[in-house]
Amino acid sequence: MFWQIAIRLVSQAPDNVVYHLFSLLSLTVGFSLALWQWRRNRKDEFAWRLMIATAAILLLRLIIPLVSAGTPANLRLLTIPPLERALDTAVIVFLIWALLPPLKSLPRLSDALLLLLLFSIGLIYNFAAQDWDTLLTQGLTYGNTNQAGIWAAAQLILLVAAALALIVTRPYDWILRILAFLPLAIASSAHIFNFAPNIPNFAGLAPDASQGNIAVWTRLAYMVTLPLVAVISQRHILYGLILGTISGRTLSDAVPPILNSASEVLNTNTFNARASESAKFAADLLNANFAALISASNSTEGNAPISTYEPNTQAQRKQWSLRLADWPGMQNALKNGEIIELLPNGLGARQLSDLKQELDLDMIGPMLIIPIKQNNGKPIGLLLLGADPNLAEWSTEHRTLLPSVTNYIASGLREFNDRGPTNV
Repeated sequence: MFWQIAIRLVSQAPDNVVYHLFSLLSLTVGFSLALWQWRRNRKDEFAWRLMIATAAILLLRLIIPLVSAGTPANLRLLTIPPLERALDTAVIVFLIWALLPPLKSLPRLSDALLLLLLFSIGLIYNFAAQDWDTLLTQGLTYGNTNQAGIWAAAQLILLVAAALALIVTRPYDWILRILAFLPLAIASSAHIFNFAPNIPNFAGLAPDASQGNIAVWTRLAYMVTLPLVAVISQRHILYGLILGTISGRTLSDAVPPILNSASEVLNTNTFNARASESAKFAADLLNANFAALISASNSTEGNAPISTYEPNTQAQRKQWSLRLADWPGMQNALKNGEIIELLPNGLGARQLSDLKQELDLDMIGPMLIIPIKQNNGKPIGLLLLGADPNLAEWSTEHRTLLPSVTNYIASGLREFNDRGPTNV
């Protein structure tokens, strides 16, 4: 009974009007939220991709009901099945393009792949539609054709590849993004294995649904996936609003906390306490999601104390001891006196992932490793700054502040450098 009702709601008129309206409403909500966020922050690449993808999927989802309404009943079986499979594959391509972060080293590769895949889908559909005309005269149903199996297999391969890429890159909300792919992957598997619930002859259902001419499992999957896309858009907005930015605050709101942090740096009398306050000062001034200060007073081959600070969390400030020899980026920054940037999807991605795991960090994007030196060039330590996970890299504006920030921190830590870090 449950399967009968569910399949009827997505396949049989007039009940399927609810399905089409629900799908379009979910997409409209997702598009509106992404558009709002993009207008609020034109540099938000993820919001831009969500906006374009949801708008494109909205247009694609309109095609089936419009074609169905404008096609005579006796010709719908000839038109709808191959068109729906092609459109479903295009929807999956747009979802993957939106939810999978692009490679930093090749930022336009995903755009090129999107266009290539859409062109390929259109080309394959052109041949599939002509072939289906011949197969239909032979009395075959679309669900039992090689075409349907190829479409489903292609969709499953794309979804599995995207899920694996998300597991490797782990962007913000990566688990929720995989959950958005999961119903569609299950639906593609059901089509491949021609799965049908145990309902005798699908009694009471439309012939197109019972014979597999309509992609009922994909339609059911949309009832879960499309609302999840809207949820992802909403969470992205809420996350941005919670974090905020200094540039978005008034001068009276932004300056006092920074001045308080700067004064607290000098009000401490131990190295560890001052390192902790220095990390807080840097995080407040540069709007970082994570800040840490590592002492380099010991040998870079030994264990170095690290004091961390995470704003916008209830976590206490933590202290670890890292073996610098295990972290090439930190060693290079100390040795060469240059700023190193670890990118989630580019240079240093593996090291950044390992560091996040080592320090039990979450929701951290690109990370800067900044050397702190005395006037004579002798290293005092390293400042680590983790950005918003939605940022592709640290901005030029933030980078221009780094010399002033590190000079101030260095002046506060210099008096402890000769005697080394002390306990709090």
